[in-house]
Amino acid sequence: MKPTSVLLVEYDADERGRIGTLLEDQGFDVVACPGPKGPEYVCLGGRGLPCPLAHEADVVLLDMRLASDVVMRGTPGWELLIYYMELGKRVVALSNDEDVVHPLTDDRVIVIKRHSPDDVLVAAVRSALRAPIQLEARRGVHLAH
Repeated sequence: MKPTSVLLVEYDADERGRIGTLLEDQGFDVVACPGPKGPEYVCLGGRGLPCPLAHEADVVLLDMRLASDVVMRGTPGWELLIYYMELGKRVVALSNDEDVVHPLTDDRVIVIKRHSPDDVLVAAVRSALRAPIQLEARRGVHLAH
């Protein structure tokens, strides 16, 4: 049986490595992506082109604060969230109060706080793979407080 594929979109290299290792240790096949990089900070999805990494993923783990959000140009995290949703992907979004856009949990998106404990992150990825997501998540309740 093929392992579940997770596209990890995280611009912080240390955090990308830590989360990637955590998920691989849990049996997931992880493809790590730093998100849009300079100088333009625009990725394929932001250009309206197909992203081969996204098309292969069973679930996307997206940090809503990317390098493009920090420099305030290019493809922001919220735009990638919409792109992945339009592809029909299940998404786990990492977000905090300082983010400009605050997505809500629904039937395709689970929102957890950035730097949540490892067990919460792994549980969110596993939950994103199940359908339907729990009723509490549909009401916009974050899984991590």
